[in-house]
Amino acid sequence: EMLLLRVLQVVVFVLAYTFARDLLSRSDWEEDPTDQVIFTGSCFVVLLVLASWMPSAVPRFIGVMAMPPYVDDENFRAFCDLLIQQQEERDVQVVRRLTRSQLSMFTDPTLKSDGK
Repeated sequence: EMLLLRVLQVVVFVLAYTFARDLLSRSDWEEDPTDQVIFTGSCFVVLLVLASWMPSAVPRFIGVMAMPPYVDDENFRAFCDLLIQQQEERDVQVVRRLTRSQLSMFTDPTLKSDGK
């Protein structure tokens, strides 16, 4: 799985480099601005899709690769870290849904907000 992640890292780097080079290439913009708009726009869309997809897909990929028959100590630690991260994210979502009155039952009623 590390090979696949490295390949993905190289592909994203090359794509970002190509996007930046073409975006800032004055001579290409002067020669054929229509092609530059199309190419730069398509690179931007691909980078945008990758940016929205990768934060959820990469940890899931690592989690799946940590399952049998690929389990070793490193994969097992990665799988446990993924489970802990997902549980923490769920806990944060639950707390965000609670109203102030629901949260007040978890706080000490003897403490005042002004510090007295």
